[in-house]
Amino acid sequence: MADEIELRKLNAIVGAAIKALAESGADDEFVGAFAATHRAKVARILGQPEEALQSPDLLALVTQAVSQALGDAGIGKNRGSPKQPAKRINVVIAGRRTSVTLSREILDRLIEAKGSQSQANDFVQELAGSLPAETSNRSGWIEERVRAFLNFRQGEPMDGSPRH
Repeated sequence: MADEIELRKLNAIVGAAIKALAESGADDEFVGAFAATHRAKVARILGQPEEALQSPDLLALVTQAVSQALGDAGIGKNRGSPKQPAKRINVVIAGRRTSVTLSREILDRLIEAKGSQSQANDFVQELAGSLPAETSNRSGWIEERVRAFLNFRQGEPMDGSPRH
């Protein structure tokens, strides 16, 4: 209960700051960059636990909410127990444990390409290790690299000979 209250305080402080920034006329890019970094700064000042410092994967949250809303409205596919649209993978970035989120479809294709879940996770960790420090959307950056790998692999000749 106390953690929930602290999280609500954190959200209120960061929300108020972002709202004020948006109302000041700052451009979208600046507001986005501010939102990505300000939450962690406020959490550290308040002495929040490590979990509070991790930014939520907004794309996964929005995708899930829109899918559910469309399903509830009878417009989209509404499965009784919807398949999770994304999968979290634990990685170490800059010496800190965190997780990244990949779409279920991309992860399944990567597992198939690599031969096992373990090898797919190792590949994602390798990508996480080469992540530029200034990257704000780590999951998106890694998923983009996995897609490129899969697309490149799909275009390779089966016999291993070079294409001309």
